[in-house]
Amino acid sequence: MELTGINRKTLSGYENSVAEPDLDTFARLLRLYQLSADEVLGIKTSTPPLAFFPFALRTKNAYSFPKI
Repeated sequence: MELTGINRKTLSGYENSVAEPDLDTFARLLRLYQLSADEVLGIKTSTPPLAFFPFALRTKNAYSFPKI
């Protein structure tokens, strides 16, 4: 509770599938547990993530997007 700022009742709702966190809370929990959204949601893809962005410019270890 102290690390997330989520009260006990709300956290219990998440744990028991009675409630779902909003996106900000979901992101905070992902960072806390060092997980990706894909891992938590069970998303598996064989397509490289940026295949949907053919205009992205590949650099040594990252991608950059041209200014529009």
